[in-house]
Amino acid sequence: MAIASVGQTAGQLLGQHLQMPSTKSVAVGTRRTMVATVNAMPTIQRPDIEIHALNGSLAHQLAINPYDIVPMLAEQTRGKAYMLPIPYFTQTENESKLYLGQPSIAAARDAASQVNVFVFRACALDDSSSFMASELITPSERSELAAKGAVAEFAGRFLGRYGREVELEKLHSLSAGIDLVASGVQISARFFALATGKRKKQALLGVLRSGILTDLVVDEALVEEISAVTGESINA
Repeated sequence: MAIASVGQTAGQLLGQHLQMPSTKSVAVGTRRTMVATVNAMPTIQRPDIEIHALNGSLAHQLAINPYDIVPMLAEQTRGKAYMLPIPYFTQTENESKLYLGQPSIAAARDAASQVNVFVFRACALDDSSSFMASELITPSERSELAAKGAVAEFAGRFLGRYGREVELEKLHSLSAGIDLVASGVQISARFFALATGKRKKQALLGVLRSGILTDLVVDEALVEEISAVTGESINA
């Protein structure tokens, strides 16, 4: 219910922005809340709009994932879809350099970093996180994230509780997605973060404290947790 509720609100907001003539491009993340967002959007006729993936495949074999929403959003808008034909994380630094050194991939990453609207979910790094249970990272990398105090993952980067990237031995160098913190994104861009559930509290605080967000859509239970920590009233 929380995912459906957040998706409904986020879908309305995203639909409004995609109908603005000033919005020429959008970059999107993955996972269930993103799917709910696109499903809640009205059909919009914007064949001129560009839709980019923030990250590569959630599988090392570059398998298509049901949570890859770029094709879904393209169908809703009749826009042009651009995937990143790279893994979410590469397995070695040499593999990462090989992918990122290809002109077509470099151009795709550059285009994705310069869009008007970014939409992504804040991912927690606790034991119940689907990300932590996935094949994307190794057990030793999970241990390193815990030891370094990482609380959130978004767009392939890992943040501590105060919003700063944690220093990792090599995991950041294996991320082939768009670094929203350091990629020189447009100052005028809108950054939508989506999150559901009380367990996302620390992750969301980390993303909030990064200073990158312009818009936040969360469920009521999570907003109560955040308001209790920040002492500020936030509308769910």
